[in-house]
Amino acid sequence: MEIPPEIILCIGQSLSHRDLRYCIRINKTWHNVLTSILYRSVDEIIMCKPSLNSLNKYMHLIQDAKVIVEGPYMSQITNRSSILNLRCLCLYVKEDTVFTSSTSDIFKFIPHLSSLSVKDARPLGKNFPLQSILGGFPPSLKELHLDSAYLSMSTLQLIVNPGLTLEKLSLIHCEIDINDSFELFDDADIHPRLPNISSLRFSCRKGLLDLGAWLKNCPNTRILQWYSGSTGMGVPILGNRILSVEAPRWSRIQSLSLYGDNRGGKLAGDLLSLILDACAPLTKICISHSGFSIKSFFSLERHFSTLEHLGLTYIEGVQSWMSQSVLSSCPRLVHFDGWVLLGYDLIHDLDAEAQRKQASDLYFITMTGDLSQQGKKMDPVVRKRYFARDIRQVRPWVCHGLTTLRVAIAETKPQWQESIFKRISTLTELRELDISRHHGSFRGDSLDLRLISGLGHLDSLTHLEALYYSETPQFMEACDVQWMLDAWPNLRNLNWEFNEEPKKNDELSKIVERHFWDTDEYYN
Repeated sequence: MEIPPEIILCIGQSLSHRDLRYCIRINKTWHNVLTSILYRSVDEIIMCKPSLNSLNKYMHLIQDAKVIVEGPYMSQITNRSSILNLRCLCLYVKEDTVFTSSTSDIFKFIPHLSSLSVKDARPLGKNFPLQSILGGFPPSLKELHLDSAYLSMSTLQLIVNPGLTLEKLSLIHCEIDINDSFELFDDADIHPRLPNISSLRFSCRKGLLDLGAWLKNCPNTRILQWYSGSTGMGVPILGNRILSVEAPRWSRIQSLSLYGDNRGGKLAGDLLSLILDACAPLTKICISHSGFSIKSFFSLERHFSTLEHLGLTYIEGVQSWMSQSVLSSCPRLVHFDGWVLLGYDLIHDLDAEAQRKQASDLYFITMTGDLSQQGKKMDPVVRKRYFARDIRQVRPWVCHGLTTLRVAIAETKPQWQESIFKRISTLTELRELDISRHHGSFRGDSLDLRLISGLGHLDSLTHLEALYYSETPQFMEACDVQWMLDAWPNLRNLNWEFNEEPKKNDELSKIVERHFWDTDEYYN
């Protein structure tokens, strides 16, 4: 008995993309009914010569799929009217791409295009002709993402055209053919050039961008990602001459990401403090490869009550007590990508006033990390408190909704292990726990993931999906590994480093492999 098309259609609505590709091969009826769903729900299509014939046949079904077009084949799309419904286009410009009038005409058949991404693989110096290709931006365009493109002054002027209604703008790894944005924006302008922009992402290999000028002309920016660096938006951009940190320009930002690099393009700690002070309470802060002074941390504290996502990675100056303070003071925190937590700080806390005093006197230690050289700079009382760790009170973690915790746990003693596990067990919503050493450089042991050390306290983490502990020597037994698999039914990802002894590790790996095979997760 043949299944009616309407039933096949209902079945297809709930199938995954992989299952759809299989079902359309059953027979002609299944193929005809499910093809529309398959192409409507596809995530990505590579539009190149081998796929042109089939693509032209089904292009009219595509709506919100991401289509990657390899430049040389754009003009070979024969059924141009079939791309009327295309909403999202990712254009990969290869070295042999030649833009012609026929190529430009294609974009006139995409009246509802809302998102355009351009990845330019050609040698720098070849200007990407945005204006000639699009014949002017379509009025429906809301998102523009340019990657590795060479941007001339005329191209940038096209992007900042007041007539556009762009909401998201990304200029990543681009080369700017101007010295700074003062040539792009006129300070005499009363009205902002891009009032609809809500998301800005910048990272340029050459040329300067005055971030203050951009924020002035994009007053409604909510999400700001700023990639600085010695080969990108480097140290010159971070100077007072160009970057003006004025509170009105930063006050509307809700999500702030500042990324430096490891080649000397680090954000100065004092400038970071100015930026954090200028912003209204933020929900997301990500800082990487940056300087981080005590003043920066005090500025960060202003945002503790609203923070949901915090990343502090590859930063000189972040200390264990700061990570502990974050976990004890951010009730709305969902994601924390930290640096290091020392065992003592996990089970004991100094009172807040003593911590502030300690933080101020340990400024040089924070920046150098050399306790032996800088210890004499401390006040004697603070010095005694720092090394003896006089205990006043224990502050519990308040971020009970935390789903991701990435922080190195170091300098733990055997007698502290169980207390540390009890601390972590309060985070019952955790999906990912990462205590890998690469999150911070430190001495001493990390967590011992064995039942005899207190691992059993983590049976409350029933939602755990990922456990990472790379570069932390482990000596698990079969009972420890089996307990993890039983206690955490959603576990999908973990380090396959269960025991320092290779033979023992192979035996334990087979237990995990067999478990994933039985649960049909090993190859998914």
